[in-house]
Amino acid sequence: MKLKNKTIVITRQPEQARTLTQLIEKEGGKAVLFPTIATVAADENIAGQERVIARLEQFDWLIFTSENAVKFFLKRLQDGAIQLPAIKIAAVGSRTAETLEKEGIPIHLIPDDFSAKGLIDAFTTSELRGTKILIPSSNLAREELQTGLKLHGAQVETVIFYKTVPNPNFDHKAFRSLLLNKQIDVITFFSPSAFNFLVEILCLEGLNLLQTSETRLAAIGQTTARAINMQGLKVHIIPKISTSKGMVEAIINYYEGKEDERK
Repeated sequence: MKLKNKTIVITRQPEQARTLTQLIEKEGGKAVLFPTIATVAADENIAGQERVIARLEQFDWLIFTSENAVKFFLKRLQDGAIQLPAIKIAAVGSRTAETLEKEGIPIHLIPDDFSAKGLIDAFTTSELRGTKILIPSSNLAREELQTGLKLHGAQVETVIFYKTVPNPNFDHKAFRSLLLNKQIDVITFFSPSAFNFLVEILCLEGLNLLQTSETRLAAIGQTTARAINMQGLKVHIIPKISTSKGMVEAIINYYEGKEDERK
């Protein structure tokens, strides 16, 4: 019970937080859900989605960078009664891969490093040169992956299939109360938008509370950590492996005083 008496806030959506919740509770901690993000279909871009789906067979690779990308892309195929053609699939992250596997979709490439750079490095230059790649994405997708692939000679199209927006049902009162009463030990963030939306939801007062709080902040990776640092906040915990299990292990290591988990 290495997290006994620790209250850890999860800012992910409930369907994405199950594994993390279970792992925290297994170690005796209390997991509290405060989702900062909501995802909705990008219906205003249906025409663009339909155009790219109509020529799916022209692509060599289909790259999914999140569970939501899989979910909303496949939903659009199902709505149009369209079968996924024989196309190579790359998945960034174990949860993205699991989502594809549950749908019976074979995966041809999963990078060891769950990042844009990790995926680019997993390809060889010869594999990418002239390769046609489709990336279903969100309205907040970073350009790092697309830019990197293009630099290696790939022809890349990024099409928005869903939008990431601030959670309209975020419980401000409960979160503020826990923070003020020093009842939150760690807040976990699995994306820059999870943190940025929290700041947007709480406004300046909430940011000030975070800055003066003793609560520890945990970021899933360096990109998320940079977003937190840009607001003048310190990131205390970054897992070596960007998974729910890695996050819990990093939190445990932090409280056990292992310096390599302290950022």
